[in-house]
Parts: sequence; structure tokens; C-alpha cells
Amino acid sequence: MSVFKIADILSDIFINLETPDLFSCALVSRLWCPIAIRLLWRDPFSGQIRKHQQCLKIFSLFLDEIQRSAIGISDLYLYSQFNKQIFDYPSFVTTINYGNLIAAIEPVFFLPLRREFDLSVAKTILEAFLDLFVVKGGVGRMRGIILNSTTRRFRTREYSFFAQPKYESLLKPLTRLELAIRLPKNEILTILTKYCTRIQHFEIWMFDNSPNRIIESAEKLANFIKLQQNLISLKVVNLDNGASYVMHALSYQENSLQTLELVNVNFTECPPWHELAACHNLQQLKLENIKKITRVMVQPLLEAEFPRLKVVNYGFLWPQSQDATLKEWVLSRNEKIYQDTFGISN
Repeated sequence: MSVFKIADILSDIFINLETPDLFSCALVSRLWCPIAIRLLWRDPFSGQIRKHQQCLKIFSLFLDEIQRSAIGISDLYLYSQFNKQIFDYPSFVTTINYGNLIAAIEPVFFLPLRREFDLSVAKTILEAFLDLFVVKGGVGRMRGIILNSTTRRFRTREYSFFAQPKYESLLKPLTRLELAIRLPKNEILTILTKYCTRIQHFEIWMFDNSPNRIIESAEKLANFIKLQQNLISLKVVNLDNGASYVMHALSYQENSLQTLELVNVNFTECPPWHELAACHNLQQLKLENIKKITRVMVQPLLEAEFPRLKVVNYGFLWPQSQDATLKEWVLSRNEKIYQDTFGISN
């Protein structure tokens, strides 16, 4: 068996290991080491805060002289802490937690150098690292981006970076996207809709307090869902209005959607859920803290088959959401699943 084939097999095995085990694998041999290191660096801004900062310092070593000069860091500062790097770590990155990346900028590039925080410099630093991931990542390497809430020093404009054409190579190959920023979603959804059509796993938190903007965001969200080629899982949280747009968009994913989770969603004046009933490959359905449910909405579910549905969760919070029909349907589905799985009555 060739070395390349063995490496592929090891990679398939290692991808299921936890971080401590990957560190151990990296110490076994020259063959195992690069495989484990590649996996350890695919998501550098997850986990502990110290990890984000250490990764950012190491990535700094891969910036060119012009970029280092622009953000005001010296080789002395960098190389006093790290030796020459063996691997091309930025080329291993496949997932970026954008909020954690931003949060690491001040403790790495301002506090140790006793520099007062400067937003314009921080933006330059952020853009330098995004450019680095574009150059090092190659075409089609990026798989996931998590756009979550950042430090208070940053605002919506830091997400508008992605509107620049040079970041198309970061966004276009994405298959996983989480959008949980506590800011209006209209601008960022417009940007993402332009580039992202291959999302398979999508989670969005619709924080907003403007009635008009909520509806507009719901429409943009629905349009984003429609354009995806193979959406497998969808989670929508805190949608206070406009649920009808989202439910209608499900018809465009009826063959691919396997998991749907709706949390804190207001279904006021929503039409019957025909589009949801048509999602015949659905395996998991979770409805938590939803409200304004009517029998008319639920009726299509009572007539649907859902042959692959394995998990149905319905959590109550508001009294007006406790529609008896939906509750009975959930109980009947769970009982059927229990009988099919164990062959006995619950």
C-alpha cells in the first residue's frame, strides 16, 4: 500500500479524534505528525481564549513585511516568542470563528506592546489576516465561518469586509455557516447571498428590535435559503415576525433538508405548513418556545408521511403556543418512532 493511501486512511481515522489525542498522534512518527497537525489547525479560533491568541501570534509570522509594517509589529516582538515554523499553518485553516479572531486582536497586538487601542489599526490587522487566509487557503479550502458577536469596540462595518470581491474565495466554498451577531442582518445577509450557495449546515440568530427591519431580514433570510443547492440542516432562532417567508423557502430544500430547528419563532398569520410537510427526508424536527400556532398551520403535518423522521421535540413556553393538535402529533410521532425502533409499545 502506498504512503499516500496510508495517509488518506489515517486522516479519515484522525478526523474523529479529540484534540488531546491528536497531539499524541503528532508525536508518533514523521508520517503521523503532519496529518495530525493539519487537523489541529483547521479550526484555530475555537476552544480556549489563550489558544486564539497563540494561533494569531503564529499566523503573524506568515504576514509579509508590508503587512507587518502597516499594523505596527516588529520581527523582534514576534521572533522573541516563536522559533521558525515547520508547517505552513495558515494553509490548514478550513473554519474561521470570526468573532474570536477579532477578540484576540487587542490582547495580542495592543496590550503587550503597551499601545492604546486604535480601531483603524485593528481593522487593518483584521483585514491583513483575512488576506492571509485567502492567499494561503487556496481555492475551495474554506468550509465553515462562524460570524458571532464580537467585542464592543467593533461594529457592523467589520462584517462588511466580506463584501469585497477578494474574499469571494473564502465565502464561495463554504458548507457551514453560523450567523449569531447581535446586529441587523440585512447587510450581511445581502453579502452572503451574493457568494454562498453551497451551504449545507446553516444557523442564524435573528436579534433585532425594529419591526420593519425584522420583516426585511426574514425576506432576505428566505431568499438565502432558497438559493442553497443542498441545505441539510437549518436552525433559526429569535424570529419575531416573518416566519411565513422562511416556511415558504423550505419548499426549495424539500429533497435535502434533514434537520430543522426553530427556536423562539413567532408564527403569527403564517399559512399552513405545506412546505414543511413536503420535506420527506426530514430526520429531526425541533420546535422550541414557538408561539401563535394554529390547527390550520399544523394540518399538513398530520397528513404527511415523513418516513425517515427519527426525532421530534416540541418545547412549550407561551400558553398560546400549546396547540393541542401539534402536541398530539408530536406525541404520536414519538410513539411511532419508539415502536419502530424497539418493536414494543411505549
